[in-house]
Amino acid sequence: MKVGTEMAIETKGSSRRQLLTACSVGAASLVGSGLGIFSWPAQAQLSPTTYRKLSSPVATTTEMVEVLEFFWYGCPHCHELEPFLNEWEKAKGKTILFKRIPVAFRSDLVVHQKLFYALEVLGQLPQLHGKVFKTIQTERNRLLDFESQLAFVQRFGVDAKLFTEAFNSFGVASKCMQATQLVKSYQIDGVPAMGVDGVYTTSASIAGGSYSSMLKVVDQLIDLQQQVRKTRKK
Repeated sequence: MKVGTEMAIETKGSSRRQLLTACSVGAASLVGSGLGIFSWPAQAQLSPTTYRKLSSPVATTTEMVEVLEFFWYGCPHCHELEPFLNEWEKAKGKTILFKRIPVAFRSDLVVHQKLFYALEVLGQLPQLHGKVFKTIQTERNRLLDFESQLAFVQRFGVDAKLFTEAFNSFGVASKCMQATQLVKSYQIDGVPAMGVDGVYTTSASIAGGSYSSMLKVVDQLIDLQQQVRKTRKK
């Protein structure tokens, strides 16, 4: 998946439409596919063409296999993936460590990373993650500045002072920098994308053309890494 799809977004306070190149080319064919694509492929085979192996592994700090979803709130494909990903995550349970990693391919999009981590710090992410996607993708409220984000979270009862402190905190800034480093280490150039255990990446465009095929490849890579970890312990 390569960065290159031009997505028109109206900037706050201006009628000029700013083109943001932040979503992946490969995911474009998935838009409008609907929930029907969430049927697991029969007899899917793990093929080197369905994933990429990193030349330099990324260190992980957990005994479980770590799976990362790289996403951007402004990406319609990431929004469309959400129900499939939520169902998949519930099915995996506690067999893996799953994390969402907000991506900012441009400096002016770091504000979306900060929103994600501020909500995480406040314990509001489970309640508001999906609502952020909805307001950006369906309500056309781009949340591209702090003021619009503050107004948004207050709609759902988040304290303005606490949100402001979290948004501007050193902890949130550090998490944003760590996320950006992970994007570089995993060599992510488009979203949505998945990283598995610091070793592999995959996306819908290379995994078979659907979100279900991508998640099936992720499952197989998880199984592979679990076997690797068992072998190391012997």
